Amino acid sequence: SVDSAAGRSNIFGILRTKKGDADALAYLDALENINPDSFTAIGWVNVVGCFAINDRIEQATKLLSNLPDEMFLECTILGYFCGMLYVANSVPMDLRRRVIHEEFLAVSDHLLEGDEAENWRSKACEVFEACSQVAENADDELLIERLENWLRWLRIVDPAHRKEELAALSNDMNDGKTAVKLMPLAHAFGVKFDVSALTKHLRRTEMLGGLTPIELNAKVLMLQHFEQFPELASFIVDNWNRLLEFESLPNLGGTLIQAYVQAGECGLAEEALKAKHAELYPDDIPRFQLMIQHCRGEDPTKQAKDNYDASGKIEDLSNLILSLEKAQRLAELTPYALEMFKRERNVVNALCYVKCMRSAITQDEDIAHFLDSCIDLVKKDPELMSVQAWALFHLGELKKSEEINNQLLNLRNNINDLSLDIYLSVRTGEWEKLPATLEREWNRRGELP
Repeated sequence: SVDSAAGRSNIFGILRTKKGDADALAYLDALENINPDSFTAIGWVNVVGCFAINDRIEQATKLLSNLPDEMFLECTILGYFCGMLYVANSVPMDLRRRVIHEEFLAVSDHLLEGDEAENWRSKACEVFEACSQVAENADDELLIERLENWLRWLRIVDPAHRKEELAALSNDMNDGKTAVKLMPLAHAFGVKFDVSALTKHLRRTEMLGGLTPIELNAKVLMLQHFEQFPELASFIVDNWNRLLEFESLPNLGGTLIQAYVQAGECGLAEEALKAKHAELYPDDIPRFQLMIQHCRGEDPTKQAKDNYDASGKIEDLSNLILSLEKAQRLAELTPYALEMFKRERNVVNALCYVKCMRSAITQDEDIAHFLDSCIDLVKKDPELMSVQAWALFHLGELKKSEEINNQLLNLRNNINDLSLDIYLSVRTGEWEKLPATLEREWNRRGELP
């Protein structure tokens, strides 16, 4: 029957295959009261995948969240999709598509932070762990490996497990064969490791018959990781056709241009840009031009602003902010820093905006108001707590300022916190605290940075 889970699943699958996503989505939008029984487990995989790939992440997430656990047990890949969607909800909207394409390493430096984002990643971890158990019971080694990659990434981006996981990853790189698989993860997080095992493995494999695609990729990343940019550029040129076996033409051309730029070979970078111009992604061409301007020591700010005005994309906003920061043009930077925080809500971007506000002698009321709006981030970062404590002090909110600063005094040994402690004692007239403060700080004077 067409009015059954199997029937609807078949109709949707046929529409998507024969006519495309637009017609398939139109069919879904015309359905009334979509519920867990509307499609089979496999049908849901197709439906959710279609929503996700067409940037309807919130709708896909809501639908999956309503499905019963039994359906995930029946179809592990559905649970896998669910975990990916949960992760996608924890990154900026501009970058969610990369998560859906399993390019999660590319978003490692652009995660949203705060209670909501961390809750999404926690839910993703739970889903992936449940899927992993089912995959192990089914001896699905491929799925097990993919799930472990996700889980390891989630543990690394979790501050509670990051140090331990990075240490374990560094240790795992001591096995050459294992290091080949882990090189993308190690490079994404800048892990320090002994490269000798990986180098030895790659050299031996090359002598015995040549590097496989995954080994070629590991070598490219290894050269990037250890900043051997001249060698990287030569390796790409010498192995161009072999590298195209696993890398796209636009990405490979872009990596070559970046290698020349980072090697300081501005002229070669410009030549490569001209030679590969037709093969590159159009959106990337202005970004490579910006890199070359940086390479030549020119002021790239105008190019960066033009790029962002033309695209509105977060990558170009990030480049504009870097250019303005480098030029110390903080007044111009301020609105862009706020825009970045709104799009990529995390501690780093909050600190950048606060720095801009303070440089412009912004009213303390404005700083305090901004920090109140992201209090979940403030509680997690000592620098933001310090800015809040000083702002409250200037506003005469001495009790609140003291409460926050006392937390900082217990948490770290920093001259800003000590200074505020003394100012608070003087402002409140608690002169008797000064001898105790002096004794405390004298006893731990060697700990000051």
